[in-house]
Amino acid sequence: MVGVDITLKFMGTFTMKLNNAHPGVIFKRKYIRGRREPVNGNKQYQLYEFSEKTGISRQYWGDVFAGRKRVTAKMALLMATVSKENATHWAILQAEYDIMQAQKNKKYRR
Repeated sequence: MVGVDITLKFMGTFTMKLNNAHPGVIFKRKYIRGRREPVNGNKQYQLYEFSEKTGISRQYWGDVFAGRKRVTAKMALLMATVSKENATHWAILQAEYDIMQAQKNKKYRR
């Protein structure tokens, strides 16, 4: 079984180690907050604020942030409008995630 650990450093404040993390999950942890969560140093949005800002439904973003839907090129562009990372960053994370998922599948392993 092939496994890749991803260690992310966010603005020098904390480190998060993720194993096979979906880019939507990463984005949510950094930029989306729950209704009762306090705001940290980064600009964080509640899900309804983010969906209004981007013009995409809360349900769709909820699926992306839960890892049920892929981060498409359009989604990556919208995510880049509120994050410090560019759209290419989110698209590359999605491609890496897809490769890791394919490697888990016995059909594609050597």
